[in-house]
Amino acid sequence: MDPIKKLVEEHRTILAVLNSFTSFAEVIRKNESCDNKKLGNYVRFIQQYADKYHHAKEEDILFEAMVEHGFSKQIGPVAMMLHEHVEGRKYVKFLHEASLEQRELTAPERQAVVNAICGYAELLRNHIYKEDNILYPMASQQLPQVAYISMSDKFNLEEIRRLELGEVVEMETLANELISVN
Repeated sequence: MDPIKKLVEEHRTILAVLNSFTSFAEVIRKNESCDNKKLGNYVRFIQQYADKYHHAKEEDILFEAMVEHGFSKQIGPVAMMLHEHVEGRKYVKFLHEASLEQRELTAPERQAVVNAICGYAELLRNHIYKEDNILYPMASQQLPQVAYISMSDKFNLEEIRRLELGEVVEMETLANELISVN
């Protein structure tokens, strides 16, 4: 498995769900109500697939390989991507808390949810663009072949582990459900 191609493929899934998520934000804005259960499903996808599955591979495998081969974790592209992961998690934490409400959200709460969805989507779309067009090509060009092979092996092991747990199929199913909703 080519680790960079796999990450790019995962980005396509994440972007498709983000498009659906921003459509969901527009429904909240127009209908003046928020389906907290549906919001929770989007949050679950983001937490489990985008963060725990995808970002974890970037942080624990790709970024670590890049740092081992001369990239800085404090400044530059790796540092920026890590910072953006942290910023995204702040949005998701807020959205998770909102999804747990057992009552209809007030108008200001709904507006805050819409703002968080749109802010998160904008952050992540820009983040993905930078990874696909700057960071990943940089990694492909500058990492030695041995590092690339090691990343590939680690990606394969992670994929097998996730498949055995049923997490990949579950998240892909959820992604397809969310994409087809709006």
